[in-house]
Amino acid sequence: MPNFVEVWKFLGWDISYNVAVEFDDYRDRYYWIKKGIHYMEEGFRINENEPRLIQYIGWVIGNKLGTADERLEYRKLFIADDDFHGTRPREQRDNWLVAKEYHARALEILDREPERKATVTLLLFFSQSPMYQMDYAQALEEEGTFGEKARTAWLIAGREWRDFGRRPLPSSLGREHYLAEYEPLQQQRALALQRLEELTPGLREQIREEKRAALSSAERAAIDTPPEERTEDEMRIAVTVEENKLRVMHREVATRAPEPYREEAIKLAEQIDDYDARLFALSRDREVVNFEYWGKRADLESTKEAVEARRLVHLGLRAFDDGELQQARSLLDRGYAAWRKAFDLQGGRFHSLTRENEIADDIGETFRVYYRIMQLMGDEGDFPPEGFPLMDVAEDYRRMMISQGMAPPELRQ
Repeated sequence: MPNFVEVWKFLGWDISYNVAVEFDDYRDRYYWIKKGIHYMEEGFRINENEPRLIQYIGWVIGNKLGTADERLEYRKLFIADDDFHGTRPREQRDNWLVAKEYHARALEILDREPERKATVTLLLFFSQSPMYQMDYAQALEEEGTFGEKARTAWLIAGREWRDFGRRPLPSSLGREHYLAEYEPLQQQRALALQRLEELTPGLREQIREEKRAALSSAERAAIDTPPEERTEDEMRIAVTVEENKLRVMHREVATRAPEPYREEAIKLAEQIDDYDARLFALSRDREVVNFEYWGKRADLESTKEAVEARRLVHLGLRAFDDGELQQARSLLDRGYAAWRKAFDLQGGRFHSLTRENEIADDIGETFRVYYRIMQLMGDEGDFPPEGFPLMDVAEDYRRMMISQGMAPPELRQ
């Protein structure tokens, strides 16, 4: 059925993934990946107002060519593929940029035919383009391109991520919201709560004590017992009591405010409840796309310090591969020092990123090389050595690897 989009997607995926993998030579696999892409393009010519299909073609171009084990070879073949690109300028032929191009065509369809927004998950759909830009920036650095080109790629990614955060999205509350409004809403909620407490000084705690007095002796005993000393029954009772019997609702406080302030207090309580509902809906959507992490990650990676850190570490790993141990260690030392400067920028705003798996794993994998260099150079000291600039990253990486049961001996100390 030519108008069944999922059929075109499935068969195109089957060719690009399952048929292609049957061939040993990566050039043959690349040929069949393209065959799957061309098959889906044929489907799009029949369904030219269908955003899901053109968006999926871009996804295959990005992810199949950009994340496979043979991605370095695939990306080179793709850039050199004049038959596929036609007149597309060579500097725009990166598979991640072409994926963005296809995604932009899908966005144009949604702008032209808004009723088709119901066919896609808008939260994920709108996040895709800036994520392709981040994938492009990461690919540049993985392949040894640094300096202003890499930094500019990250700057564009950060800008596009912030634009995504300002894009209206449907929420579970039945109204639109913006991912970037989370922090301003938190501030507004804090001000409203502060004003409510000013109008009702001590009242919230008074109501809680009244509720506590109405508890049974078993309930009071459970909540009075330190959490670490509670029995299983006491833990269950304490959780139930705290949530259902001791919790003081904002409206409870507001309705007992002094008469001159009661109307204002009730309005504030309603506002706070509304803020809470909106913040909860926002937090769920932000978690789906890891909004805070990727925004902060793009800001970090676009700094001169981070780009230089990646360049030095990249050169250090190459020197190790070439057997230049002293040079490798020197370059890695300089790279780690540059990372320290990057993480400490803006008053330590980026410190939390050292605890994220992707960053800790990325930098942490190079620690194994560093430790091997120490061994080959006859340095029998522990890792990390004294004065190591990334002690926190090394510790986070060690904990992560131990928790996954994957820590090498040098990290089990």
